Amino acid sequence: MFRPLNLKSSIGEAYNMSAEDTLNTKKALTALGHMEMPDYGLDEYPDRPMIDAVKSFQRANDLVEDGVMKPDGPTLARLNETIAAQSANFDRPHQLQSTTQPKNAKPVGDTQLAQAFEDRSNAGISAFGLATSILGIKAAKDARNKKPAPGQGQPSKQVSNTNKRTDMAPSFPPPPGYEPPDTPLPDRTESLPQAPLSPALKGRPIDEVFPTEPMIFLEISEELRRELSRPKESHRGDEFTERGEDIIFNELLPEVLQEYEGEVRNRIEHEYGSVDSKGNRKPQEHLPGRGPGHRHSSNPDGTLLNKKTGSRFRLNTANMLKDGETPEAKERRQLLQARDNSKPGDMVTALPKLRPGMDEAEFRIRTKAMLKEAVRRWIGAP
Repeated sequence: MFRPLNLKSSIGEAYNMSAEDTLNTKKALTALGHMEMPDYGLDEYPDRPMIDAVKSFQRANDLVEDGVMKPDGPTLARLNETIAAQSANFDRPHQLQSTTQPKNAKPVGDTQLAQAFEDRSNAGISAFGLATSILGIKAAKDARNKKPAPGQGQPSKQVSNTNKRTDMAPSFPPPPGYEPPDTPLPDRTESLPQAPLSPALKGRPIDEVFPTEPMIFLEISEELRRELSRPKESHRGDEFTERGEDIIFNELLPEVLQEYEGEVRNRIEHEYGSVDSKGNRKPQEHLPGRGPGHRHSSNPDGTLLNKKTGSRFRLNTANMLKDGETPEAKERRQLLQARDNSKPGDMVTALPKLRPGMDEAEFRIRTKAMLKEAVRRWIGAP
């Protein structure tokens, strides 16, 4: 009556295990006591408990404990030997006959036991479980057919709870889009705490402090409006950045403009940013972006105005790459943003920052050449 376990493919974490092999392996290992039956029953999906059960069986039988069971491997062969040995212990149905069988009880024959064993084996039930089930069936039949002794009444009927379900049905969330019906709730006798309807002012609700007076928001003064709308102060950075900007605007720029005629020089005005030749600190120019607020806006380090044409020359000092002329990626993005926010005819350029360790004389030479070229592109050659 024993049917060996046949695998179509290998069992193991590194293998593509079939559903049928997985379920049969779980049944066999559960029957042998190496795997606990989950509350939801056995399924055909490979999982960690099954692999651990294979290792447990290998460990108990002195096999290589690798969690792998192949169709022609030693683990499967030992598993079939173990199942066959346990099945042989219950292959003698006459040993299960009760010696105190009532006369009117129909004996359980060899054919019935053999058929029951085969059915239970096909269902994946162990030989021990099969024998327990057969003995339980015979005991129940004996109890039903047993007659009470003289002087004893009928045995009291007791309600059996064996068929009563003790598990609870699982609760699932409602499907998407489901709305519960508007069912009125029963009247409640207890009172729930109520949230305050208005904010508190010094521990008291505002509507109690001002029960009859409405809240009035005054308009801001014109002086405060101008203060809020004025350009923000120039953020000149560290001492080296400040020194570099002073050199550019107060030394190099006048040297470059000195090559032009007096009329051209007089129409160039230092409008925003840095410090002018008289030592006055000028706020940075604010170039509003295309969106609301300060998003995508620009604040050049310095701005020059051509009073004749109305065009502007906007200058940013930036960290450069090794060539000394190409701004870094972040500086290039800021430069492009300033160009997008400028009007046609305006000039936007970047000059090197004076950094710690740089030779100031070399900084002057390199920066003056770049500034001279940018001014020529703005107002033309002298």
